[in-house]
Amino acid sequence: MRSQTQDRERDSSKRQPAPPVTRHVNAQPEHIEPASPARQTLAAHPSALKPTDILVLQQTAGNQAVQRMLTTGIQRQSQGGTDQNAGAQANKVQQMTADFDKALQDGDWGKAALILNGFAMFDILPRLEKMTPDQWREVKAAAEKIMAGWEGRVTTAIELVEHHRLLSPIPAGMKADPQGIEIIKRYMKALNQKARLVFGRPVESIPATPPLQSHFKDKLVEADTEAKIRVWEAGKTVPETAADWTSYGVQSIGSGGGGKHAEGLAVDINYWSAPYIIGEYGEQALDKELGAVYARIAGLINKEKSAIPALILKPGGRGVEELYDALQKESEAMKQYFGLVKDTEALKKIVNEYFASDFGKTNALGFSKDPDEVKRQIEQDYLILGGSIKQLEALLSGEPVMKGVTTPGVVYRMEFNKETKTWEKTNKPADRPFQGPHPERKPESGFLSIPREVVEALVAVGLTWGAVGLGGESGDIMHFDLR
Repeated sequence: MRSQTQDRERDSSKRQPAPPVTRHVNAQPEHIEPASPARQTLAAHPSALKPTDILVLQQTAGNQAVQRMLTTGIQRQSQGGTDQNAGAQANKVQQMTADFDKALQDGDWGKAALILNGFAMFDILPRLEKMTPDQWREVKAAAEKIMAGWEGRVTTAIELVEHHRLLSPIPAGMKADPQGIEIIKRYMKALNQKARLVFGRPVESIPATPPLQSHFKDKLVEADTEAKIRVWEAGKTVPETAADWTSYGVQSIGSGGGGKHAEGLAVDINYWSAPYIIGEYGEQALDKELGAVYARIAGLINKEKSAIPALILKPGGRGVEELYDALQKESEAMKQYFGLVKDTEALKKIVNEYFASDFGKTNALGFSKDPDEVKRQIEQDYLILGGSIKQLEALLSGEPVMKGVTTPGVVYRMEFNKETKTWEKTNKPADRPFQGPHPERKPESGFLSIPREVVEALVAVGLTWGAVGLGGESGDIMHFDLR
């Protein structure tokens, strides 16, 4: 466990999603008579359609066909389509704007929603900004009624302008507009540049000693938006408040200590539940003990070699997504591994599967075929990682710790002597990953509690993740800094 005050230095709906709104220009629904009044109106001037016309079309052709016709026709007017005459394009957009304004004035909310959907997203948002809250609600309700299944562009935009949040999960109609999604992203970033939030917390409220540098705070604010968008695109509900983000997995954020922390260029996220698992400066001797435990966990549960420390020390060009997957797999394996101490039948099954596997047949890890001996090893590994006897007894639900399982001895940290160019033992004890009094810091909870979208967002804006980006000192799961 790395203390935040230590002074060591380190450089380190059931409908199918609609097709893209700007495509299928020549799509012709088969079940609409060419001479029908609604069809003729659509071909000549789609924004002149009334909500009742839309309902008739939906009944005869279905939502998907109508969506293709409407969005194709209206957006050709908004964006110009194949018309090469700039003046004609401007006139079309001007006419749409006039029709939209009149629909609002007349309280024709269905028509307003229809026309609004026809604009490109960069036109929709500023128009919404000029509307009243009552108008937002009326247009949104109308869109949900007459554009059911493809109202997403309108409802997403209204949610964003009215509440400064993303409509979750991402609607199918919005998925069909990749250009609109990009505009939404930029709009979100602009909003958060004003709000200055980092995972629901004001950036200025992040506890940091010394204070965080201004350009680093800008990076954190940028990452907040990136994370929200990634959650949104993953089809999940986007966290907004600090409580939301805490429930989602961002339990804490702060800064303190040496290295980049001392420069105001680093933060720790989930300090207690995302520990420094291996590679801490001067703890080579302890790392040998820890590495053996990680090898046993990955071997018994996943029947493969551990990614710790080999993969995190030498990522080999792998992206953060792949590295996160590898670490998450081992974190989940750790939960299962220590859970075996209270499930005798599951333990027997795992041991049998291990020895029946190609990986286990070599038994390079030295496991016994006796489940009781394997349990003894698991209990000892719990203590090697820094769990306490008291925590282990709680995990065993009052059952006594097995005979022979003892608290490991103290391992002392090494310091590099620049004059002799050798490593020398100090009187400072190395700290084991799960050492500490906090209830969240325990081996059976695993070590990777930070949500994927948060890690990816922080890396995307230019920060280094201490789990994999610190060279020989990689392994610091909680740590993110700017280099």
